[in-house]
Amino acid sequence: SSAATGGKGANFIGGICGFFNSTGVIEECENYGLVTNEAVVSGWTCLGGVVGCVSVSSGETVMTGNINTADLKNTVDLTYSLAMGGITGRVNQNASLTIVDCENSGNLSNSKNAVGVYMAGLAGYVDDSKKKLSVKFEGCKASGAIVNECTANSSKTAIGGFTHAKAIFLPPVEPGVYFHT
Repeated sequence: SSAATGGKGANFIGGICGFFNSTGVIEECENYGLVTNEAVVSGWTCLGGVVGCVSVSSGETVMTGNINTADLKNTVDLTYSLAMGGITGRVNQNASLTIVDCENSGNLSNSKNAVGVYMAGLAGYVDDSKKKLSVKFEGCKASGAIVNECTANSSKTAIGGFTHAKAIFLPPVEPGVYFHT
């Protein structure tokens, strides 16, 4: 996709798909169009270069060969949390997600306040509150800049190169490439 996508009242905004609630494969999608949030909504705001939010209650989802070169931006103050990732903004609990050979070179920026801000080159926020989530990254690259100018609630802010959460990386990456707070 090369068209700009913008959320005006949507919680889940993606360059290809806003919300993916199924097992299966998301394969060889490419996004070159700006992904931006322009509205305050109730609940989480999730922006992803390919998919805004992956939410699978059982089974496995595979994202393979996806590329995002577009920038992602949040341009409004939010009343809840922001999840922003170059490939997917948020991964919900109970899912098994494998991200293979995906690349993000788009820049991520947040210039407004939110209750929590979670930004990363591949997957912005991974919800593992029920300890049933499995996320694996294999052969992925993330090179875009990540800029967060949020001044509110810094205790709920996590910025990471690949993801803010613990995950499995194949082949193993150098220590410090992902962060957990």
